[in-house]
Amino acid sequence: MFKVSILSCVLLLGGCAYYNTFYNARSSYEEALDYAREHPDDPSQYEEDLLEKAISGAGKVLTRYPGSRWADDAQLLLGNALLLRGQRSVAGSGTSYFQEAMMSFASVAVMTDDPSFVDMARLGQGRAAMELGRYNDAVAVLDEVSSHNSSRYMLSRLLLCEAFLESGNPELAAAVFDTLTPGGGDSLRAEYYITGGEIFSALGMPDSGAVMCLQATAIEDRGEVYYRALVKAAEFFIEAGLPEKASDELDRLLLGYRSDREMADIFLLKGRADELAGMTDRALTAYLDAAELDSYRETGAEALFRRASLLEREDRYDDALSALGDCAERPGDFMWLRLAKDRQRDLNLYTVYSDSARTA
Repeated sequence: MFKVSILSCVLLLGGCAYYNTFYNARSSYEEALDYAREHPDDPSQYEEDLLEKAISGAGKVLTRYPGSRWADDAQLLLGNALLLRGQRSVAGSGTSYFQEAMMSFASVAVMTDDPSFVDMARLGQGRAAMELGRYNDAVAVLDEVSSHNSSRYMLSRLLLCEAFLESGNPELAAAVFDTLTPGGGDSLRAEYYITGGEIFSALGMPDSGAVMCLQATAIEDRGEVYYRALVKAAEFFIEAGLPEKASDELDRLLLGYRSDREMADIFLLKGRADELAGMTDRALTAYLDAAELDSYRETGAEALFRRASLLEREDRYDDALSALGDCAERPGDFMWLRLAKDRQRDLNLYTVYSDSARTA
């Protein structure tokens, strides 16, 4: 009796050990995921450390307790943590993390007979493949997601549409989309309309694409999905030659606070819309706002270059040269910086020649 009790305690302690290891890893991942949602523009060392804890913890469960009931969960968690680690990579492209995530997700299908785990792994594997630009691989794995869970199936079809769009096959995306009807939670239903808008635009109907995206804003009136829907709608209105409508939709976004990075993207797009609509002063202001909000990414550099070009067209050469100088001095290796340096040199020569011609 005493020996049986000891054996029971040992087994219980072993079970607690691997559960605690898994629980701590999952908690670290969930905390990192929350941080990423709250700080979309600012990956940090704190977040990186959390993900490393999640990856390490999931790996310990798999190596020390491979036959435990949490092994499948740990393998799936490992894939999700690696995927997020790649997406939030501060240095480099995150390629190695995406590759490891694909392998981790692929292992789930070998380890488990649970169809829900297999489908979740396929979704993760498809996302990782898309991050790597391996759209054919993404199509192959996403197409295998079963219809056992309607929300997961809907998500897989929308991702499948995205993979076809990214690989330059809008007709195939449309064929998949035609089999769907809006379903799931509000976020998923809104994503349905955004995806439909992207397909319409890719098929040469950007005005219809914009209207489709706006339907998503009737479902989600705040948050990330709302933001993407309005930005997409504005882009498609610009593409359709309707910049005034694009500007109006972007004004709606500016009514609510966004992160500096997102605000910079909005102002850049608004500058383009206002410029095309002939509202020069508004365009110049929007470009300046974008540049001030983003001093290190490509968005700010593009905004400064576009502002300089518009100033030059208005014959405000001194202001244009100042904007080109500011753009050329920015850090990075963006195309806009090289264009700014070249245009600054040419415009300097032009102004010197013009001044010489006037005084001759």
